[in-house]
Amino acid sequence: MKCENCGHELVAGASFCGDCGAAYTPPHAAPMPPVPPTPPHPVNDVSPPPQQPVDPYASQQYAPAPLPPQPQPQPMYQSPPPQPYYPYPGYVPAPKYNEMAIVAAIMIIFFAPLSIIFGFIALGQIKRSNEQGKTLAVVGIVFGFLSVLFFVIYIGILLATLPNSY
Repeated sequence: MKCENCGHELVAGASFCGDCGAAYTPPHAAPMPPVPPTPPHPVNDVSPPPQQPVDPYASQQYAPAPLPPQPQPQPMYQSPPPQPYYPYPGYVPAPKYNEMAIVAAIMIIFFAPLSIIFGFIALGQIKRSNEQGKTLAVVGIVFGFLSVLFFVIYIGILLATLPNSY
């Protein structure tokens, strides 16, 4: 068999030419004639509904045949042992702030020497209990010392500017 388009030798049973890609129809297969369109039915035409085919085997009773016993397949490999169960960890709250550190930061406003004392107490507690608030304690100490220093400088300037009245 040769391709009608390019003349290339076709492989037996091929539907397309391997060289040019043209479709090949074997000579013994005749093309199907086109189906004529069906005429439209008039509106008033009422045709009877189609009949259902009759099943000749519906009236016969068959007993189901017993199935032969099936051998149980042997596993080809052993399944791995079950993995241990690790539950999800529960809610772990964030570490709380040390109360003394908070008081040290607040006492800067009211009474600076107490801020220094509470700040050092808070640093000791934070080292032992691993709480948060180290920054607040250090802020209380530093600003407490600065407040005391400025107060001492202010009193010194005030005394230096007073007139001597001996």
